[in-house]
Amino acid sequence: VVSNEKSIVSTNGTKKQIYLPTTTRRNASELRRLYLHERGVHADRSVKGEATGVAKLKFGTSNYADVEEGEGILYECAEAGSMQNPSINRARDRYIVAGLALGADGQPKDGRQTYEIMWRLLAVKYAVDGFIDEEIEARAKKEATVHDDNAFRGTNWAMPGVIYSKLKVYYEGIMKDAAYYRQAIADNRLSEAMDDSHIGKIDHTNPQELHFAKRIIAKQQAVAA
Repeated sequence: VVSNEKSIVSTNGTKKQIYLPTTTRRNASELRRLYLHERGVHADRSVKGEATGVAKLKFGTSNYADVEEGEGILYECAEAGSMQNPSINRARDRYIVAGLALGADGQPKDGRQTYEIMWRLLAVKYAVDGFIDEEIEARAKKEATVHDDNAFRGTNWAMPGVIYSKLKVYYEGIMKDAAYYRQAIADNRLSEAMDDSHIGKIDHTNPQELHFAKRIIAKQQAVAA
């Protein structure tokens, strides 16, 4: 559904709808990645969780968010055929913004301070042979503004360390999912691991939570039978 009431892409498992803001501008490749992320992960995990009859698996356990977002980004990387693509780059840069704002260096920062540091970090990253021209500076400032807006949305930008907390879960989730699938490949159980990650909205990288979810699903199925 294209909605003028939405500012970001989101999936509603209850209504079984994926919302796109009217301002969405994506090419065909970007839309394919978006579909895999929203339909292939968020919607699929919700629908399969609902099918178990266990509400928590439909709506999500307390720690599911980071690994679900991480899984979505990994799906996008698979579609792109590379770990170097806008989705993972954005997740990494926003994780850096979160670290700056929260005070990874020992000093929490407000929106302006975070922006001033971040655009310079980006400019260094985009520098050509150590040289930063006006075009690179403009690009860095534009990207830093977008990330800063995302981090400090809903605040007045003036309160150090007060940010949109979900900002950092994307990159944390990627790391958890990468370790999860790396181990699954080593154990020669990749197919099973992929199935396990879609039994519902859980933290499938947590062995205890995964085991518990499987137990309550088995119990629910036994009662239904």
